[in-house]
Amino acid sequence: MRDTKIQAAEKKRKAFWPVLGFLMLVALVGISYFAGPEIVKWLDSSNVIRGFPPPASEVPRSQINLIVSATTFVVLAMFASLIVAATLPKKKSEINEKMLAKERAERVREQKARKVRQKMLNQQGRSR
Repeated sequence: MRDTKIQAAEKKRKAFWPVLGFLMLVALVGISYFAGPEIVKWLDSSNVIRGFPPPASEVPRSQINLIVSATTFVVLAMFASLIVAATLPKKKSEINEKMLAKERAERVREQKARKVRQKMLNQQGRSR
């Protein structure tokens, strides 16, 4: 009875994960959208990348802002997924040592039985 209550509570918690993931994506899009132009300004004022941004005649400033915003989103999403993956509890393996030992013993028995059958077949073939 108690186990079913625990399982039901875990299912309820897991039901909100897609919603939380969507909210996280929306937050990352917002952060990236507003941080993109600021990053472009910072890159323009500092000489971190030589020749950045290119002259306005080659690439419009709005396009550069969108490219930097998209790149920022990808980096933030990768970082967030790394954090989520590192903090999620690991599933307990459903295979344990007892099951492995049983399977191993069963395989050994099958091999011995195969050898005995083969030996009997060989003996019958010689007696003919």
